[in-house]
Amino acid sequence: MSSPSETLALDVTEEGETAESQLSSLVYDVSQPVQATMQNMFKMTNEIDQSSSGIMEEMDHMLILNRLEEINLGTGQPSLTEDELSLNDQSQADEVKFCHYLTLNNVICMPFN
Repeated sequence: MSSPSETLALDVTEEGETAESQLSSLVYDVSQPVQATMQNMFKMTNEIDQSSSGIMEEMDHMLILNRLEEINLGTGQPSLTEDELSLNDQSQADEVKFCHYLTLNNVICMPFN
């Protein structure tokens, strides 16, 4: 026969094992939905990365197009009044005459602004 203290020790051990088993089962049951949620979050993160990659490429494309448009706008002829056109034509004619003079005198003509 076993003593009362041995019986009590067996009961405490069995209760501890039962509690540990229940706790382990509870942790497993709770971890399953958490794991599924984390997998879904990982898939969504990958989808967001793919979408944002496409968006970034499109934004880069738009920035390039905008910059090209700015450059193109900078090369167009400015709108001048009749007086400004006349002064501009006279300045160009004077520059050509001056360069012709310098060329006749063996001087290199560099354009000036």
